[in-house]
Amino acid sequence: MPIIRLNPRNEQSLPQPGFNEVGVSLYPYDSSLPMVYDGITREKGRSDRIKYICPKAKKTRIKGKT
Repeated sequence: MPIIRLNPRNEQSLPQPGFNEVGVSLYPYDSSLPMVYDGITREKGRSDRIKYICPKAKKTRIKGKT
């Protein structure tokens, strides 16, 4: 089950995300949209993290960079 830490300093202003039956977090402003898998972040000295992005976001490539 994924665990998403929320910044406790901003808890009041952030909507709480829900989770679907598979455990993927849902878009906080529309609970019918699941977040989209965006890969794994691997950094030296840190544990691997799975990234999810907003379902309404669109990735584009500019000069070879995303």
